Amino acid sequence: MTAFAASLLLKVTAILLLAIAASLVLRRQRAAVRHVVVAAAFAALLVVPAVSLIAPAILVALPIASSPRAIPAAVDLAAGVNDTAEAQRH
Repeated sequence: MTAFAASLLLKVTAILLLAIAASLVLRRQRAAVRHVVVAAAFAALLVVPAVSLIAPAILVALPIASSPRAIPAAVDLAAGVNDTAEAQRH
């Protein structure tokens, strides 16, 4: 899956979840109000691909987890420090 498709999938999912949540909140309102919310959501779904192509990208920095290889190196260093400390005592 390309980055564009993944981004589009995320945006469409967010719009649909917001529309469903709004419909649930407006459960006691008239049906016309709920239909306007759902219609606006579907209109936004139609516009999202075009806007995604035209609008500038927004980059979000995500933290990167440390690699699993870094952990054994830290353990080895700790063991090496203990060995040198014991050697200095003798």
